[in-house]
Amino acid sequence: MRAIPLAMTLALVPTALAAAQRPVRIGPTFSSIAIQDANGSSQSYSSFGASVDLLTGDDGESGLTISRYNNLSNNACTRALTFVGVESAYYPIGAKGVAPFASTELGLAHVTESSAPLSADCSGLFPPTVRTSNQLGLAFGLGVRVGTNDFLGTIEGRFVQVPNSFVQGLEVRGTVSAAFGRSRQSELLQGTLGPAVSILIPVSGPLQGNGPLLGVRFRRDTKKSGSLGLQIDYAPLQVTSGCPAAGCEKPHAVLFAAGYEASAYPTWGRVYAELGALIAGFYEQGQDRGIAEGVQGGLGVDLFSGSSLMWNANTRLLWLQRKSGENVFAVQVGLSVSPKLEHRTPPSPLSPAGLGRAPGGGGGRPGEPAPIEVHLPSRYDAAMRVTTWAEYGLIVSLSLAKRAGEGPVAARELAEHERLPHDYVEQILLRLRRAGLVDSVRGAHGGYLLAREPQAVSVKDVIEASEHHTFEVNCDLHPVDPERCSPGSSCSIRPVWRLLEQRINELLAGVSLADLMHEEPQVYQIAGASIGR
Repeated sequence: MRAIPLAMTLALVPTALAAAQRPVRIGPTFSSIAIQDANGSSQSYSSFGASVDLLTGDDGESGLTISRYNNLSNNACTRALTFVGVESAYYPIGAKGVAPFASTELGLAHVTESSAPLSADCSGLFPPTVRTSNQLGLAFGLGVRVGTNDFLGTIEGRFVQVPNSFVQGLEVRGTVSAAFGRSRQSELLQGTLGPAVSILIPVSGPLQGNGPLLGVRFRRDTKKSGSLGLQIDYAPLQVTSGCPAAGCEKPHAVLFAAGYEASAYPTWGRVYAELGALIAGFYEQGQDRGIAEGVQGGLGVDLFSGSSLMWNANTRLLWLQRKSGENVFAVQVGLSVSPKLEHRTPPSPLSPAGLGRAPGGGGGRPGEPAPIEVHLPSRYDAAMRVTTWAEYGLIVSLSLAKRAGEGPVAARELAEHERLPHDYVEQILLRLRRAGLVDSVRGAHGGYLLAREPQAVSVKDVIEASEHHTFEVNCDLHPVDPERCSPGSSCSIRPVWRLLEQRINELLAGVSLADLMHEEPQVYQIAGASIGR
Protein backbone atom coordinates (compact mmCIF):
# COMPACT_ATOMS: atom_id res chain seq x y z
CA MET A 1 0.00 0.00 0.00
CA ARG A 2 2.98 2.30 0.48
CA ALA A 3 4.40 1.71 -2.99
CA ILE A 4 2.59 4.47 -4.88
CA PRO A 5 3.00 7.20 -2.20
CA LEU A 6 6.70 6.29 -2.01
CA ALA A 7 7.07 6.61 -5.77
CA MET A 8 5.21 9.93 -5.75
CA THR A 9 7.68 11.27 -3.21
CA LEU A 10 10.66 10.05 -5.23
CA ALA A 11 9.22 11.49 -8.44
CA LEU A 12 9.40 14.99 -6.95
CA VAL A 13 13.14 14.89 -6.23
CA PRO A 14 14.78 17.98 -7.82
CA THR A 15 16.13 17.22 -11.26
CA ALA A 16 19.82 17.40 -12.13
CA LEU A 17 20.95 17.42 -15.76
CA ALA A 18 23.51 15.20 -17.42
CA ALA A 19 25.15 16.22 -20.67
CA ALA A 20 24.78 12.88 -22.44
CA GLN A 21 23.56 9.36 -21.84
CA ARG A 22 24.17 5.95 -23.31
CA PRO A 23 21.08 4.58 -25.04
CA VAL A 24 21.05 0.95 -23.84
CA ARG A 25 20.92 -0.29 -20.26
CA ILE A 26 20.98 -3.86 -19.00
CA GLY A 27 20.72 -5.08 -15.44
CA PRO A 28 18.91 -7.12 -12.77
CA THR A 29 15.57 -6.17 -11.25
CA PHE A 30 14.34 -6.67 -7.70
CA SER A 31 10.65 -6.43 -6.78
CA SER A 32 8.32 -6.74 -3.84
CA ILE A 33 4.58 -7.08 -4.34
CA ALA A 34 1.86 -6.75 -1.68
CA ILE A 35 -1.17 -9.02 -2.25
CA GLN A 36 -4.18 -9.24 0.04
CA ASP A 37 -5.60 -12.59 1.07
CA ALA A 38 -9.29 -13.40 1.49
CA ASN A 39 -9.31 -11.83 4.96
CA GLY A 40 -7.94 -8.52 3.69
CA SER A 41 -4.51 -9.07 5.23
CA SER A 42 -1.66 -7.90 3.04
CA GLN A 43 1.36 -10.13 2.47
CA SER A 44 4.57 -9.08 0.72
CA TYR A 45 6.55 -11.31 -1.62
CA SER A 46 9.90 -10.76 -3.38
CA SER A 47 11.06 -11.52 -6.88
CA PHE A 48 14.10 -11.24 -9.07
CA GLY A 49 14.54 -10.72 -12.79
CA ALA A 50 16.30 -8.69 -15.47
CA SER A 51 15.60 -5.93 -17.96
CA VAL A 52 16.98 -4.55 -21.21
CA ASP A 53 15.90 -1.00 -22.10
CA LEU A 54 16.55 1.38 -24.98
CA LEU A 55 16.13 5.16 -25.00
CA THR A 56 13.84 5.99 -27.92
CA GLY A 57 14.08 9.76 -27.45
CA ASP A 58 14.50 12.42 -24.78
CA ASP A 59 11.14 11.60 -23.28
CA GLY A 60 10.79 7.88 -23.98
CA GLU A 61 12.29 4.51 -23.17
CA SER A 62 11.14 1.01 -24.15
CA GLY A 63 12.39 -2.35 -23.01
CA LEU A 64 11.90 -6.01 -22.28
CA THR A 65 11.68 -7.35 -18.71
CA ILE A 66 11.32 -10.72 -17.05
CA SER A 67 10.36 -11.24 -13.41
CA ARG A 68 9.94 -14.44 -11.40
CA TYR A 69 7.95 -14.80 -8.17
CA ASN A 70 8.75 -18.32 -6.95
CA ASN A 71 6.30 -18.26 -4.05
CA LEU A 72 3.25 -16.01 -3.66
CA SER A 73 1.56 -18.03 -0.93
CA ASN A 74 1.65 -17.84 2.87
CA ASN A 75 0.38 -21.41 3.31
CA ALA A 76 0.56 -24.81 1.63
CA CYS A 77 -1.09 -23.62 -1.59
CA THR A 78 1.03 -23.26 -4.70
CA ARG A 79 1.08 -19.81 -6.23
CA ALA A 80 3.86 -18.58 -8.53
CA LEU A 81 4.25 -16.09 -11.36
CA THR A 82 6.63 -15.54 -14.27
CA PHE A 83 6.05 -12.28 -16.12
CA VAL A 84 7.65 -11.36 -19.45
CA GLY A 85 6.64 -7.88 -20.53
CA VAL A 86 7.30 -4.97 -22.85
CA GLU A 87 7.60 -1.80 -20.79
CA SER A 88 7.48 1.85 -21.74
CA ALA A 89 8.65 4.82 -19.67
CA TYR A 90 7.68 8.45 -20.23
CA TYR A 91 10.13 11.14 -19.02
CA PRO A 92 8.47 14.57 -19.22
CA ILE A 93 11.70 16.43 -18.43
CA GLY A 94 14.11 13.97 -20.03
CA ALA A 95 15.94 10.81 -18.93
CA LYS A 96 18.92 12.75 -17.56
CA GLY A 97 20.43 12.85 -14.07
CA VAL A 98 17.57 12.55 -11.59
CA ALA A 99 14.58 11.90 -13.86
CA PRO A 100 10.99 11.20 -12.75
CA PHE A 101 8.94 8.99 -15.07
CA ALA A 102 5.59 7.30 -15.57
CA SER A 103 5.60 3.69 -16.72
CA THR A 104 3.35 1.10 -18.29
CA GLU A 105 3.99 -2.57 -19.01
CA LEU A 106 2.05 -5.19 -20.97
CA GLY A 107 3.15 -8.77 -21.24
CA LEU A 108 2.62 -12.49 -20.88
CA ALA A 109 2.04 -13.85 -17.38
CA HIS A 110 2.63 -17.55 -16.72
CA VAL A 111 0.62 -18.30 -13.58
CA THR A 112 0.89 -21.47 -11.48
CA GLU A 113 -1.72 -21.77 -8.75
CA SER A 114 -3.69 -24.28 -6.73
CA SER A 115 -7.29 -24.64 -7.87
CA ALA A 116 -8.61 -23.32 -4.55
CA PRO A 117 -9.95 -19.97 -3.34
CA LEU A 118 -7.67 -17.53 -1.53
CA SER A 119 -9.38 -18.45 1.74
CA ALA A 120 -8.17 -22.08 1.50
CA ASP A 121 -4.88 -23.22 3.04
CA CYS A 122 -4.54 -26.32 0.80
CA SER A 123 -3.74 -28.58 3.74
CA GLY A 124 -5.23 -32.02 4.32
CA LEU A 125 -5.04 -35.46 2.75
CA PHE A 126 -6.32 -34.35 -0.62
CA PRO A 127 -4.69 -31.07 -1.63
CA PRO A 128 -6.19 -29.30 -4.63
CA THR A 129 -4.72 -29.80 -8.06
CA VAL A 130 -2.22 -27.32 -9.43
CA ARG A 131 -3.03 -25.61 -12.71
CA THR A 132 -1.08 -23.33 -15.01
CA SER A 133 -2.31 -20.63 -17.38
CA ASN A 134 -0.90 -18.00 -19.68
CA GLN A 135 -2.60 -14.62 -19.60
CA LEU A 136 -1.98 -10.99 -20.45
CA GLY A 137 -0.72 -8.94 -17.54
CA LEU A 138 -0.72 -5.16 -17.06
CA ALA A 139 1.22 -2.79 -14.81
CA PHE A 140 1.38 1.00 -14.52
CA GLY A 141 2.86 3.47 -12.07
CA LEU A 142 5.58 6.04 -11.58
CA GLY A 143 9.13 6.29 -10.32
CA VAL A 144 12.48 8.00 -10.64
CA ARG A 145 15.68 7.22 -12.54
CA VAL A 146 19.05 8.24 -11.06
CA GLY A 147 22.46 7.69 -12.56
CA THR A 148 25.52 8.65 -14.51
CA ASN A 149 26.48 8.03 -18.11
CA ASP A 150 27.68 4.47 -17.33
CA PHE A 151 25.64 3.23 -14.36
CA LEU A 152 22.12 4.01 -13.20
CA GLY A 153 19.23 2.76 -11.15
CA THR A 154 15.47 3.13 -11.07
CA ILE A 155 12.84 2.69 -8.39
CA GLU A 156 9.12 2.76 -9.04
CA GLY A 157 5.79 1.98 -7.45
CA ARG A 158 3.08 0.48 -9.63
CA PHE A 159 -0.19 -1.40 -9.76
CA VAL A 160 0.11 -4.93 -11.20
CA GLN A 161 -2.75 -7.14 -12.39
CA VAL A 162 -3.11 -10.49 -14.11
CA PRO A 163 -6.85 -10.89 -14.84
CA ASN A 164 -8.59 -14.11 -13.79
CA SER A 165 -5.87 -14.89 -11.25
CA PHE A 166 -4.93 -14.04 -7.69
CA VAL A 167 -2.43 -11.39 -8.83
CA GLN A 168 -3.69 -7.87 -8.15
CA GLY A 169 -1.47 -5.75 -5.97
CA LEU A 170 0.96 -2.91 -5.47
CA GLU A 171 4.58 -3.52 -6.38
CA VAL A 172 7.83 -1.71 -5.64
CA ARG A 173 10.47 -2.46 -8.26
CA GLY A 174 14.09 -1.41 -8.48
CA THR A 175 16.77 -1.90 -11.12
CA VAL A 176 20.52 -1.46 -11.21
CA SER A 177 21.84 -1.22 -14.75
CA ALA A 178 25.01 -0.76 -16.73
CA ALA A 179 24.69 1.54 -19.75
CA PHE A 180 26.13 0.80 -23.17
CA GLY A 181 26.38 2.38 -26.58
CA ARG A 182 27.53 5.71 -27.93
CA SER A 183 26.65 8.59 -25.64
CA ARG A 184 23.55 10.30 -26.92
CA GLN A 185 23.45 14.06 -26.57
CA SER A 186 20.22 15.27 -25.03
CA GLU A 187 17.82 17.14 -27.29
CA LEU A 188 15.91 20.19 -26.13
CA LEU A 189 12.79 19.57 -24.09
CA GLN A 190 9.66 21.35 -22.95
CA GLY A 191 8.36 19.45 -19.97
CA THR A 192 7.49 19.84 -16.30
CA LEU A 193 5.89 18.00 -13.39
CA GLY A 194 4.74 18.63 -9.86
CA PRO A 195 2.57 17.42 -6.97
CA ALA A 196 -1.20 17.49 -7.32
CA VAL A 197 -4.14 17.38 -4.92
CA SER A 198 -7.79 17.02 -5.87
CA ILE A 199 -11.27 16.02 -4.71
CA LEU A 200 -14.02 13.94 -6.33
CA ILE A 201 -17.55 15.31 -6.55
CA PRO A 202 -20.01 12.44 -7.22
CA VAL A 203 -22.40 12.78 -10.15
CA SER A 204 -23.92 9.31 -10.46
CA GLY A 205 -23.05 5.70 -9.72
CA PRO A 206 -22.30 3.71 -6.55
CA LEU A 207 -18.73 4.96 -6.03
CA GLN A 208 -17.48 8.26 -4.61
CA GLY A 209 -14.41 9.84 -3.07
CA ASN A 210 -13.57 9.21 0.57
CA GLY A 211 -10.94 11.92 1.00
CA PRO A 212 -8.52 14.02 -1.04
CA LEU A 213 -6.62 12.46 -3.93
CA LEU A 214 -2.84 12.88 -3.92
CA GLY A 215 -0.80 12.53 -7.05
CA VAL A 216 1.73 13.77 -9.57
CA ARG A 217 0.93 15.71 -12.73
CA PHE A 218 3.17 15.52 -15.82
CA ARG A 219 3.10 17.76 -18.88
CA ARG A 220 5.16 17.99 -22.05
CA ASP A 221 4.52 20.39 -24.93
CA THR A 222 4.31 19.09 -28.48
CA LYS A 223 5.66 20.79 -31.59
CA LYS A 224 2.21 22.23 -32.29
CA SER A 225 -0.21 24.05 -30.01
CA GLY A 226 -1.03 21.16 -27.71
CA SER A 227 0.50 19.27 -24.81
CA LEU A 228 0.58 15.70 -23.59
CA GLY A 229 -0.73 15.47 -20.04
CA LEU A 230 -0.61 12.66 -17.52
CA GLN A 231 -1.80 12.56 -13.93
CA ILE A 232 -1.41 9.63 -11.53
CA ASP A 233 -3.45 9.79 -8.32
CA TYR A 234 -3.75 7.70 -5.19
CA ALA A 235 -7.50 7.75 -4.54
CA PRO A 236 -9.41 6.74 -1.38
CA LEU A 237 -12.94 5.72 -2.43
CA GLN A 238 -16.18 4.48 -0.93
CA VAL A 239 -18.96 2.26 -2.26
CA THR A 240 -22.36 3.87 -1.59
CA SER A 241 -24.92 1.23 -2.57
CA GLY A 242 -25.39 -2.51 -2.60
CA CYS A 243 -23.45 -2.78 0.66
CA PRO A 244 -23.56 -5.90 2.88
CA ALA A 245 -24.67 -5.76 6.51
CA ALA A 246 -21.08 -5.37 7.65
CA GLY A 247 -20.91 -2.00 5.91
CA CYS A 248 -19.82 -0.47 2.64
CA GLU A 249 -16.39 -1.14 1.21
CA LYS A 250 -13.81 1.63 1.21
CA PRO A 251 -11.37 0.63 -1.53
CA HIS A 252 -8.27 2.50 -2.62
CA ALA A 253 -7.35 2.88 -6.28
CA VAL A 254 -4.51 4.14 -8.43
CA LEU A 255 -5.90 6.43 -11.15
CA PHE A 256 -3.90 6.72 -14.37
CA ALA A 257 -5.25 9.53 -16.58
CA ALA A 258 -3.45 10.33 -19.84
CA GLY A 259 -4.71 12.79 -22.42
CA TYR A 260 -4.05 15.35 -25.12
CA GLU A 261 -4.42 18.99 -24.14
CA ALA A 262 -5.39 21.41 -26.92
CA SER A 263 -3.91 24.67 -25.65
CA ALA A 264 -3.95 28.44 -26.06
CA TYR A 265 -1.18 30.57 -24.59
CA PRO A 266 -2.07 34.02 -23.19
CA THR A 267 0.74 36.06 -21.62
CA TRP A 268 -0.17 34.94 -18.09
CA GLY A 269 -0.02 31.18 -18.74
CA ARG A 270 -2.11 28.64 -20.61
CA VAL A 271 -5.75 27.60 -21.15
CA TYR A 272 -6.48 24.08 -22.36
CA ALA A 273 -9.14 21.46 -23.02
CA GLU A 274 -8.20 17.83 -22.35
CA LEU A 275 -9.54 14.46 -23.49
CA GLY A 276 -8.04 11.07 -22.79
CA ALA A 277 -8.22 7.59 -21.30
CA LEU A 278 -8.69 6.68 -17.64
CA ILE A 279 -7.61 3.48 -15.89
CA ALA A 280 -8.24 2.69 -12.22
CA GLY A 281 -6.40 -0.11 -10.48
CA PHE A 282 -8.04 -1.59 -7.35
CA TYR A 283 -5.62 -3.77 -5.36
CA GLU A 284 -7.68 -4.61 -2.24
CA GLN A 285 -10.12 -7.46 -1.68
CA GLY A 286 -13.65 -6.61 -2.74
CA GLN A 287 -16.01 -6.48 -5.67
CA ASP A 288 -13.89 -3.88 -7.51
CA ARG A 289 -10.55 -5.65 -7.22
CA GLY A 290 -8.78 -5.43 -10.56
CA ILE A 291 -8.97 -2.73 -13.26
CA ALA A 292 -11.79 -0.39 -14.21
CA GLU A 293 -11.60 1.49 -17.50
CA GLY A 294 -13.09 4.72 -18.72
CA VAL A 295 -12.62 8.17 -20.25
CA GLN A 296 -11.80 11.58 -18.80
CA GLY A 297 -11.95 15.11 -20.15
CA GLY A 298 -12.23 18.69 -19.01
CA LEU A 299 -10.73 22.17 -18.84
CA GLY A 300 -7.74 23.67 -17.07
CA VAL A 301 -5.50 26.72 -16.73
CA ASP A 302 -1.82 27.26 -15.94
CA LEU A 303 -1.04 30.48 -14.07
CA PHE A 304 2.52 31.82 -13.92
CA SER A 305 3.68 32.72 -10.41
CA GLY A 306 6.88 34.73 -10.31
CA SER A 307 9.84 33.73 -12.44
CA SER A 308 10.00 30.03 -11.66
CA LEU A 309 6.65 28.53 -10.58
CA MET A 310 3.39 27.72 -12.29
CA TRP A 311 0.03 26.80 -10.72
CA ASN A 312 -2.43 24.50 -12.47
CA ALA A 313 -6.16 24.39 -11.74
CA ASN A 314 -8.34 21.91 -13.58
CA THR A 315 -11.80 20.38 -13.61
CA ARG A 316 -12.64 17.22 -15.50
CA LEU A 317 -15.44 14.72 -15.82
CA LEU A 318 -14.50 11.09 -15.11
CA TRP A 319 -16.35 8.04 -16.38
CA LEU A 320 -15.46 4.57 -15.10
CA GLN A 321 -17.10 1.23 -15.69
CA ARG A 322 -16.86 -1.10 -12.70
CA LYS A 323 -16.27 -4.83 -13.03
CA SER A 324 -19.95 -5.29 -12.25
CA GLY A 325 -20.81 -3.25 -15.35
CA GLU A 326 -22.12 -0.27 -13.37
CA ASN A 327 -21.15 3.17 -14.63
CA VAL A 328 -19.66 5.77 -12.32
CA PHE A 329 -19.50 9.48 -13.14
CA ALA A 330 -17.68 12.06 -11.03
CA VAL A 331 -16.13 15.50 -11.36
CA GLN A 332 -12.49 15.83 -10.29
CA VAL A 333 -11.39 19.31 -9.21
CA GLY A 334 -7.66 19.64 -8.72
CA LEU A 335 -4.73 21.95 -8.06
CA SER A 336 -1.03 21.39 -8.71
CA VAL A 337 2.22 23.35 -8.76
CA SER A 338 5.29 22.78 -10.92
CA PRO A 339 8.31 24.57 -12.38
CA LYS A 340 7.26 27.24 -14.87
CA LEU A 341 6.95 26.12 -18.48
CA GLU A 342 6.56 28.75 -21.20
CA HIS A 343 5.48 27.90 -24.73
CA ARG A 344 7.23 30.21 -27.14
CA THR A 345 8.47 30.22 -30.69
CA PRO A 346 12.22 30.36 -31.40
CA PRO A 347 13.88 33.80 -31.40
CA SER A 348 14.86 35.66 -34.55
CA PRO A 349 18.29 34.93 -36.02
CA LEU A 350 20.01 38.32 -35.98
CA SER A 351 18.49 40.93 -33.72
CA PRO A 352 19.70 44.16 -32.20
CA ALA A 353 18.04 42.92 -29.01
CA GLY A 354 20.66 40.20 -28.87
CA LEU A 355 23.71 42.43 -29.20
CA GLY A 356 26.31 41.82 -26.52
CA ARG A 357 24.75 38.61 -25.12
CA ALA A 358 27.00 35.72 -24.34
CA PRO A 359 26.24 32.37 -26.00
CA GLY A 360 23.23 30.87 -24.25
CA GLY A 361 23.49 33.44 -21.50
CA GLY A 362 20.03 34.58 -20.51
CA GLY A 363 18.75 34.72 -24.08
CA GLY A 364 17.52 31.16 -24.49
CA ARG A 365 14.16 29.80 -23.40
CA PRO A 366 13.27 26.27 -22.30
CA GLY A 367 12.90 24.02 -25.31
CA GLU A 368 14.58 26.43 -27.79
CA PRO A 369 17.93 26.25 -29.55
CA ALA A 370 20.58 28.21 -27.70
CA PRO A 371 21.94 31.38 -29.31
CA ILE A 372 25.36 31.14 -30.96
CA GLU A 373 27.81 34.04 -30.96
CA VAL A 374 29.08 34.91 -34.43
CA HIS A 375 31.55 37.64 -35.50
CA LEU A 376 30.83 39.07 -38.93
CA PRO A 377 33.94 39.68 -41.08
CA SER A 378 33.21 43.35 -41.63
CA ARG A 379 34.12 46.63 -40.01
CA TYR A 380 30.96 46.21 -37.90
CA ASP A 381 32.85 43.67 -35.83
CA ALA A 382 30.09 43.34 -33.22
CA ALA A 383 28.78 40.13 -31.71
CA MET A 384 25.47 39.32 -33.38
CA ARG A 385 22.91 36.87 -32.07
CA VAL A 386 22.32 33.89 -34.37
CA THR A 387 19.98 31.11 -33.30
CA THR A 388 20.73 27.45 -33.73
CA TRP A 389 17.89 27.30 -36.27
CA ALA A 390 20.04 29.30 -38.69
CA GLU A 391 23.20 27.39 -37.79
CA TYR A 392 21.48 24.00 -38.19
CA GLY A 393 19.96 25.16 -41.48
CA LEU A 394 23.41 25.93 -42.87
CA ILE A 395 24.92 22.70 -41.56
CA VAL A 396 22.13 20.60 -43.11
CA SER A 397 22.21 22.51 -46.42
CA LEU A 398 26.00 22.25 -46.65
CA SER A 399 25.83 18.52 -45.93
CA LEU A 400 23.37 18.08 -48.82
CA ALA A 401 25.57 20.23 -51.06
CA LYS A 402 28.54 17.97 -50.40
CA ARG A 403 26.40 14.97 -51.41
CA ALA A 404 25.05 16.56 -54.60
CA GLY A 405 24.68 13.91 -57.30
CA GLU A 406 24.60 11.01 -54.82
CA GLY A 407 20.81 10.79 -54.55
CA PRO A 408 18.41 11.51 -51.69
CA VAL A 409 19.57 11.34 -48.07
CA ALA A 410 17.27 10.37 -45.17
CA ALA A 411 16.72 12.96 -42.44
CA ARG A 412 17.86 10.54 -39.73
CA GLU A 413 21.08 9.82 -41.64
CA LEU A 414 21.74 13.56 -41.92
CA ALA A 415 21.11 14.03 -38.19
CA GLU A 416 23.40 11.18 -37.21
CA HIS A 417 26.15 12.22 -39.61
CA GLU A 418 26.13 15.83 -38.41
CA ARG A 419 25.39 14.88 -34.75
CA LEU A 420 22.28 17.08 -34.64
CA PRO A 421 18.91 16.47 -32.94
CA HIS A 422 16.71 14.51 -35.34
CA ASP A 423 13.56 16.50 -34.52
CA TYR A 424 15.20 19.79 -35.46
CA VAL A 425 16.69 18.37 -38.67
CA GLU A 426 13.19 17.26 -39.73
CA GLN A 427 11.75 20.73 -39.07
CA ILE A 428 14.60 22.49 -40.87
CA LEU A 429 14.28 20.23 -43.93
CA LEU A 430 10.56 21.03 -44.05
CA ARG A 431 11.31 24.78 -44.03
CA LEU A 432 13.98 24.39 -46.72
CA ARG A 433 11.57 22.38 -48.88
CA ARG A 434 8.84 25.02 -48.53
CA ALA A 435 11.36 27.64 -49.67
CA GLY A 436 12.22 25.59 -52.74
CA LEU A 437 15.81 24.94 -51.67
CA VAL A 438 15.33 21.22 -51.05
CA ASP A 439 13.35 18.47 -52.78
CA SER A 440 11.97 15.40 -51.03
CA VAL A 441 11.72 11.89 -52.49
CA ARG A 442 9.33 9.34 -51.03
CA GLY A 443 9.78 5.60 -50.83
CA ALA A 444 12.09 3.05 -49.24
CA HIS A 445 15.15 4.81 -50.62
CA GLY A 446 13.77 8.31 -50.35
CA GLY A 447 15.05 11.34 -48.54
CA TYR A 448 16.12 14.89 -49.30
CA LEU A 449 18.42 16.54 -51.86
CA LEU A 450 19.22 20.07 -52.97
CA ALA A 451 16.75 21.49 -55.49
CA ARG A 452 19.44 23.75 -57.03
CA GLU A 453 23.13 23.59 -57.72
CA PRO A 454 25.20 24.53 -54.62
CA GLN A 455 26.52 27.69 -56.29
CA ALA A 456 22.91 28.85 -56.82
CA VAL A 457 22.03 28.72 -53.11
CA SER A 458 23.33 31.57 -50.94
CA VAL A 459 23.73 31.69 -47.19
CA LYS A 460 21.05 34.38 -47.23
CA ASP A 461 18.63 31.96 -48.94
CA VAL A 462 19.20 29.33 -46.26
CA ILE A 463 18.83 31.70 -43.29
CA GLU A 464 15.68 33.27 -44.72
CA ALA A 465 14.22 29.78 -45.24
CA SER A 466 15.19 28.70 -41.72
CA GLU A 467 14.22 31.89 -39.89
CA HIS A 468 12.25 34.06 -42.38
CA HIS A 469 14.55 37.04 -41.66
CA THR A 470 18.30 37.55 -41.85
CA PHE A 471 18.22 40.66 -39.69
CA GLU A 472 15.34 41.76 -37.51
CA VAL A 473 14.95 45.54 -37.35
CA ASN A 474 13.12 46.58 -34.21
CA CYS A 475 11.65 49.57 -36.05
CA ASP A 476 9.58 47.13 -38.14
CA LEU A 477 8.81 44.17 -35.88
CA HIS A 478 9.31 45.33 -32.28
CA PRO A 479 8.91 49.13 -32.16
CA VAL A 480 9.94 50.68 -28.88
CA ASP A 481 7.13 53.22 -29.21
CA PRO A 482 4.53 53.42 -32.02
CA GLU A 483 4.91 57.18 -32.45
CA ARG A 484 8.71 57.27 -32.16
CA CYS A 485 9.15 54.35 -34.60
CA SER A 486 6.48 55.30 -37.16
CA PRO A 487 7.75 55.77 -40.74
CA GLY A 488 6.73 59.43 -40.67
CA SER A 489 8.78 60.31 -37.58
CA SER A 490 12.42 61.35 -37.63
CA CYS A 491 14.75 58.88 -35.91
CA SER A 492 18.54 59.21 -36.05
CA ILE A 493 19.05 55.59 -34.91
CA ARG A 494 17.04 54.01 -37.74
CA PRO A 495 19.69 54.60 -40.46
CA VAL A 496 22.20 52.57 -38.42
CA TRP A 497 19.91 49.53 -38.37
CA ARG A 498 18.98 49.94 -42.05
CA LEU A 499 22.61 50.15 -43.15
CA LEU A 500 23.56 47.24 -40.91
CA GLU A 501 20.72 45.20 -42.39
CA GLN A 502 21.92 46.05 -45.89
CA ARG A 503 25.52 45.17 -45.03
CA ILE A 504 24.56 41.83 -43.53
CA ASN A 505 22.36 40.91 -46.49
CA GLU A 506 25.16 41.82 -48.92
CA LEU A 507 27.55 39.54 -47.08
CA LEU A 508 25.14 36.61 -46.77
CA ALA A 509 23.96 36.90 -50.39
CA GLY A 510 27.54 36.96 -51.63
CA VAL A 511 28.47 33.56 -50.15
CA SER A 512 27.04 30.36 -51.64
CA LEU A 513 26.96 26.78 -50.43
CA ALA A 514 29.61 26.02 -53.06
CA ASP A 515 31.81 28.68 -51.42
CA LEU A 516 31.34 27.04 -48.01
CA MET A 517 32.75 23.79 -49.43
CA HIS A 518 36.21 25.41 -49.49
CA GLU A 519 38.64 25.50 -46.58
CA GLU A 520 38.20 28.17 -43.92
CA PRO A 521 40.93 30.62 -45.16
CA GLN A 522 39.40 30.66 -48.65
CA VAL A 523 35.92 31.31 -47.24
CA TYR A 524 37.30 34.36 -45.39
CA GLN A 525 38.60 35.69 -48.71
CA ILE A 526 35.30 35.02 -50.51
CA ALA A 527 33.24 36.62 -47.73
CA GLY A 528 35.55 39.64 -47.62
CA ALA A 529 35.34 40.10 -51.38
CA SER A 530 31.53 40.03 -51.25
CA ILE A 531 31.53 43.17 -49.06
CA GLY A 532 34.41 44.95 -50.72
CA ARG A 533 37.21 44.04 -48.30
